[in-house]
Amino acid sequence: MPQDDCLDCDDWRDEAVWEKANPNLQYLGEPFRDYLRRQVEEAKQMPGQVNIVKRLNFCIWTESLTKWIGSETWSACGFPVDAAALRGRTCYGGLDLSTTLDVTALVLAFPPAAGESRYQLLCRFFIPKDNILQRVKRDRVPYDVWVRQGWITATPGNVVDYNFILEQVKKDLEAFDLRDIGFDRWGSAKIAQDLLEIGGDNFVVQIGQGFASMASPTKEFERLIHSKEIAHGNNPVLSWMISNVVMRQDPAGNIKPDKDKSTEKIDGVVAAIMAIDRATRSKPDDSDSIYDTRGILMLEPDDRAPLGWR
Repeated sequence: MPQDDCLDCDDWRDEAVWEKANPNLQYLGEPFRDYLRRQVEEAKQMPGQVNIVKRLNFCIWTESLTKWIGSETWSACGFPVDAAALRGRTCYGGLDLSTTLDVTALVLAFPPAAGESRYQLLCRFFIPKDNILQRVKRDRVPYDVWVRQGWITATPGNVVDYNFILEQVKKDLEAFDLRDIGFDRWGSAKIAQDLLEIGGDNFVVQIGQGFASMASPTKEFERLIHSKEIAHGNNPVLSWMISNVVMRQDPAGNIKPDKDKSTEKIDGVVAAIMAIDRATRSKPDDSDSIYDTRGILMLEPDDRAPLGWR
């Protein structure tokens, strides 16, 4: 079976061997060959597409897991993000609690204002203070440095104190026009209720972590990165988490981050995807809606169970 690291195997990126997997290529002609070229070029630029292109275009069996965004591609989106300059701006949140012993991530996504072309990401990370040094030695990750530099907030005790998260949300509501927060429904009832009390009835939007809920926003987040329509301000914690992400694919080619198989923590990436999902789904105040002129034609089922939180 062809493998990328096999010196004796055919390289699926080599146009000279494509006919082995596509015997009708000589009859389909240049249009189909151009199509394969575009597919291969896309896979070279987007690691998350490699397995799909291999499987569908070259009949190569692949793992269901694949690495995602390359460091150069991510670094190209390191445009500055100035929290002070964003005051009063509309934004949408994504909150990934993980476990109380681990990193919790709150990410705000600011849609482009007039004359802008990028979504800006503002990240807040939280970690229990009492186990930081143990985690630094065990994981060889500079959590202590990031705390000193202000990239992570250390909460007292050996578990994340959710009151710090709630206080941060209150501050963000005062500083920005924070419309709502996307939220994993699993194990979140108590803090979700607290957030509703802070932000109002429609402030919390449940987002499941399966393919049905995550595939579309994950692909949109990927698209925004590759088109340089994301600004992350070179946040070192988020950049580290991006490098950890492994994607899981289903047979239909849908993708979502896989926490179990990723090399390390990816909570900030999951939170960013949920924040971008909310930001891209929501209609800006100054835009026209088609429903204003033609009404609602049909209702599509929503895979996010409302449970009174919508």
